[in-house]
Amino acid sequence: MHVYCGKIGKDHDITLWRESNMIEQFQIHPIMGDKGYVGIQHDCQAILPIKKTRNRPLSEEQKLYNQKVSKDRIIIENYYGRLKNKFKILSFRYRGDLGDYSKIFKICCALTNYDISLRPLRKPLNEIEIEPENN
Repeated sequence: MHVYCGKIGKDHDITLWRESNMIEQFQIHPIMGDKGYVGIQHDCQAILPIKKTRNRPLSEEQKLYNQKVSKDRIIIENYYGRLKNKFKILSFRYRGDLGDYSKIFKICCALTNYDISLRPLRKPLNEIEIEPENN
């Protein structure tokens, strides 16, 4: 997981992405993002949901595509859930020295990565039991 802690305040995801100067490092593998990253596909390969607009609703094919993207992205949301559940400091407004926040956030991410290495977010495919369908 890429972590960028370069700014204080609220900004759009795409703005933070562009300010992170990480575009060159992500040319080989596609980025998976949510609707906040629409526009990133102009910078690199990206897997993003399709946004509907006021005058252009999504087709059934586009809705199915969005469901697939959402299904694949859920593990990212699970990661953030684990991160915020383990480190409550990330769930509330930070009131400490703002100069320390970047270090604290990166340490929390590193410890979450270690926790996931011990207790994965998903079972490996070879451990999933699939029950036969009853017809």
